[in-house]
Amino acid sequence: MEDRDAERGLLGSGQEPRQQTIPREMDNHLPGLETSTPCTIAPFGIPLYTYREIPPFLKGNPYITDGYRAHLSPELCAKSTFIWSNETINIWSHLLGLVYFAMLLMDDVFGLLPQNNAQFGDYFTFTILSLCFQICMLCSAGYHMFMCQSELASRRWLGLDLAGVSLGFCGCYFPGSYYAFYCDKVSQHTHYHYWRNATHF
Repeated sequence: MEDRDAERGLLGSGQEPRQQTIPREMDNHLPGLETSTPCTIAPFGIPLYTYREIPPFLKGNPYITDGYRAHLSPELCAKSTFIWSNETINIWSHLLGLVYFAMLLMDDVFGLLPQNNAQFGDYFTFTILSLCFQICMLCSAGYHMFMCQSELASRRWLGLDLAGVSLGFCGCYFPGSYYAFYCDKVSQHTHYHYWRNATHF
């Protein structure tokens, strides 16, 4: 209060000090969070809500009645990976999928391919396929982990999730065209350039 009076004195009588605020997405009021009953508090102090308590952008399936995270900071979103919520299986199935495809890539590059005298194209094809799948898993895990921050964050992460799924489909197409035309290098290169140009969009 004294600081505010001092500011008025510096500005002169009748002038109010201008307050500068930095708008933050997390400070926005989310409708639907006010309830007459307390929500469940999970480990790390993370609140869990019922379906009717969450904001509209989190509502998708009314038959999942509780265990919803809402309005969490990025740090709490990351910590919520280790609690039981209605996104736990979604998060961990994609994180474990990421680890699985990373291990599969290592096994292919250092085991399977050298044993079969693979060429550079084989290494390249298997690497692209596995990396596309890993990015897909990572984007999906990120979406399910951070979607509860805010509506804007949910939309951005959903966009990344869908981009990752699209990349996963492209990863499936590339080895198919490579091995389908393994003995026809002209067709193989034609399909490779088509695939490369298609991924630019």
